[in-house]
Amino acid sequence: MKNKHLNMIQSTIQKMGNNPFSFVKADDGKYLSEYVECYNPPYALSKNVYNDISDKIEGLIERAHNNSGTY
Repeated sequence: MKNKHLNMIQSTIQKMGNNPFSFVKADDGKYLSEYVECYNPPYALSKNVYNDISDKIEGLIERAHNNSGTY
């Protein structure tokens, strides 16, 4: 298991896919993708992508919260 995790960290990422929040509706009937943006890190190595998202996760959540305008 440890080697599998290490290989994942050292691999390169694929291009960003669809926003998974495009398939989930909020109570108001709007898709969550109207509030939650996908973040596309500027790195190719998975380790760097992981670290970048880890560093920015609080801000990304706060931005989604602010975009909702309903809380």
